[in-house]
Amino acid sequence: VIAIGCWQGHPLCVLSAPQAPGRRMPQRLTPLHVAALRELWIMQMEWMPLATSPFWMALAQQVQQVEDAYYRSMIEQGMANAEKWLARHPIPFHFFHGDFTPWNLLKDGNKLFVVDWEGASAGSPPMWDLCHFMFQTLFLIRHRDAAHIASALVGRDPGQWPGAAAWRDLGLKEIPPQSL
Repeated sequence: VIAIGCWQGHPLCVLSAPQAPGRRMPQRLTPLHVAALRELWIMQMEWMPLATSPFWMALAQQVQQVEDAYYRSMIEQGMANAEKWLARHPIPFHFFHGDFTPWNLLKDGNKLFVVDWEGASAGSPPMWDLCHFMFQTLFLIRHRDAAHIASALVGRDPGQWPGAAAWRDLGLKEIPPQSL
């Protein structure tokens, strides 16, 4: 990543070009994936309470558009729990890719090139891209069910979680990954 910012009201991320046609990245999380995400996170980060973040306010508006009352209620209960768990901790919101998946990643030597940036934006909660990568890989590639995916995302010992080192690097070691 050379630079990130806004251009005519849209997020802009300027990348260096690969020297040769890249090859696809593995369909499992590697240290190179986490290093690339860490680079995005630290470039533009703002700490704030979850409940007052633009991300959370936009999500609350989207939830109100869910037509099925049962599903809307379930989402609202989950959001209330997240607010309760994180009420005392400001968290970092950062720039994110929005579709960080194996099919949007190329490798050239020891460099990772990320393509397909139309979902990029500022203001993502911590680990959004990492969790998206894990979910998409488990659901679309490995055909795992919801219980398996939930266990992979939040059912582990936090020290064994794939993003544990990045979690600590972001200064989130006091907040269990399950709360997000």
